[in-house]
Amino acid sequence: MKRLTVRRLVGKDTVFITGYKSRELIYAVGGKPLWNRTYQAWMTGVRRGSDVIALAELEGYEVSYDEFGGAA
Repeated sequence: MKRLTVRRLVGKDTVFITGYKSRELIYAVGGKPLWNRTYQAWMTGVRRGSDVIALAELEGYEVSYDEFGGAA
């Protein structure tokens, strides 16, 4: 099964997406993916991130979602 991981940075409008064809999924929903070397993931906005999740689930991906960062 194809896997996709979506991580949202708490307090920011940024989502990091990794997994099989994650870049192509971002393009498919009209987003412009940017590569983030720190997290080794494609970045996009929260709005596009939710569209990517919906498209990935429609195409049979196993999607995991979590939030990280913020105040400790």
